Amino acid sequence: MCKKDHSIYSCPSFLELSPGDRLNRVRKINACTNCLRQGHTVKDCKSKFTCRKCSNRRISLLHINKNNTNEDISRTTNTIQICRFAISSKSTSTC
Repeated sequence: MCKKDHSIYSCPSFLELSPGDRLNRVRKINACTNCLRQGHTVKDCKSKFTCRKCSNRRISLLHINKNNTNEDISRTTNTIQICRFAISSKSTSTC
């Protein structure tokens, strides 16, 4: 995204995008929507993680709620803040 040496899910430019724009960016670079790595699709992804909001096979950062309620926007904002904290503290956990 920003051409710096970090994963897309820890990229500040990526985290600032809306979930819909993030999904479009992931599709544009042909990355897996479940693990955000290039080289395979979600169908072939070995990651067992699912979206924490809807349990679909996609990373939670790409979750799009069709209702766009304030609660969902708040949860997305909280996810971004947690990711930023994990990045800044160099935690081994991922989003």
